[in-house]
Amino acid sequence: MDIKKRQVKKLHLGCGRKYKEGFINLDISKNVKADVYHDLNKYPYPFKDNTFDYIYADNVLEILTSITKPMEELSRISKKGAIIEIIVPLAPTSHAFRDPTHKTFFTYRTFEYFLDGSGLNYYSKARFEIIKRRIIFHNRLGFLTKLINLNESFCKFLCEFFSQFFPPAFIHVRLRVKK
Repeated sequence: MDIKKRQVKKLHLGCGRKYKEGFINLDISKNVKADVYHDLNKYPYPFKDNTFDYIYADNVLEILTSITKPMEELSRISKKGAIIEIIVPLAPTSHAFRDPTHKTFFTYRTFEYFLDGSGLNYYSKARFEIIKRRIIFHNRLGFLTKLINLNESFCKFLCEFFSQFFPPAFIHVRLRVKK
């Protein structure tokens, strides 16, 4: 008896020039290859509730005018337990502030806003579990990436007190959708 494997629905949010096979690729620009063209600052996103098992967003959320509403939309279009992987520039480094298209800024602790019991999230009902987060250093400090990410407390300490001396470039967060 043949048992069909369930098709995993994957979304590549803000694909730009990095079209991914096996994903629904979304971008605003008609100058790039995408499957869906949509402005992520316009709601709702053009997908039904509980559609995706996995969403990948690499350097796209920082160009949006809000973080709360896009996270709510990502939660809405994701299935319960779906994985959302996000890479964004980490404030207060130049990677976050040098690009004039960046409108929203992220710290190591930004996504804690969407955790149950954080006490901060009364503006949003979107809830996630942080599975993993790591900071990524620019090439010249790349050797620090592996070392720093060995300990979560050290990451928080570095980001809050020493990021101006050892500036990480990005934060990579893997979330699980809670509904």
